[in-house]
Amino acid sequence: MFLSGQFAFSQASDEQVTLTDHVTTKDVNVLKIGASGVDAFVGVGGPYFDTNGGVHPDGAMGFVLHDLEFGLALLKPTSAADTTSYYAFKASGSVAIVGITGITLRADHLGVEVNGASSGRAIDFSVAPLTIPTGPEEGGVTPNVVLDSASGVMRAFGDVTLVIDNFVYVSGSFSFSSLTDPVSVHLAGAPSTTKMVNILTVGAENVHAFVGIGDPDSNGDGVFNASDNPAAHGAIGVVIHDLDFGLALLKPVDSTDHTSYYALVASAGQISLVGVPSVLDRSTEVLQQKVDKGMPALRLAVERSMRDAGLEVPR
Repeated sequence: MFLSGQFAFSQASDEQVTLTDHVTTKDVNVLKIGASGVDAFVGVGGPYFDTNGGVHPDGAMGFVLHDLEFGLALLKPTSAADTTSYYAFKASGSVAIVGITGITLRADHLGVEVNGASSGRAIDFSVAPLTIPTGPEEGGVTPNVVLDSASGVMRAFGDVTLVIDNFVYVSGSFSFSSLTDPVSVHLAGAPSTTKMVNILTVGAENVHAFVGIGDPDSNGDGVFNASDNPAAHGAIGVVIHDLDFGLALLKPVDSTDHTSYYALVASAGQISLVGVPSVLDRSTEVLQQKVDKGMPALRLAVERSMRDAGLEVPR
């Protein structure tokens, strides 16, 4: 394991916070932990980084974190009778798996946000944002991360690139989130019926994918996207461009209610075959026309059901 960067630790006493019910207030003690410019390697054959910031990937296999900045707050009520614990975390940087032959997986511009409690409602930091120092003061400026989440949430997002054995190439912006505070929804066809549910959402935009033979990354920048010309680079396979989708999975809070709910919205700018004979290429044109006609209908149908349920899926 290798770890380097700037770190800061501080604490504050008798800070007043408001919970996400927008009613309850509490006095809390706060422990703040922050870091910036962090490079880390966890695996074998390291250290991958050296103390001067250089990179030595030969023989290393594991997880690499680069230019990580984060702020963590641990909060405890001052009342001895209140045993609830609160926590909030925000981080940004990049992460990658290295040293595994045939697999490339990395997330550039990765972001993580967590806001929760050991039980009950989380803290609404939008009422009073909490600043976490992430390093020492330099030139009169102290680097910091601001915790300002208005709801209980666990969220990760970033630009992801996946390559599997030169057969599958995927790149795009992805987001995964789980709301830790239950949400009230109305059921379609029975607007007077409401349920409290927990929600998991998965969203993506500007996704580009290739499945086939050969290397579609014609410009050699390590990412497959619309600027590449797979056919001109000798690749043969299926190409998807500009795929956007939003998926919501909902589960009632009531443990006796075993119903599950879901909603999906998706659209693609292009689905085609590349590097194939003209006969197959004409068949692909017909397929693309059907996709273009079918996607709007699918979108309208699912969006209508989501509006009836009072839901919005992030993209």
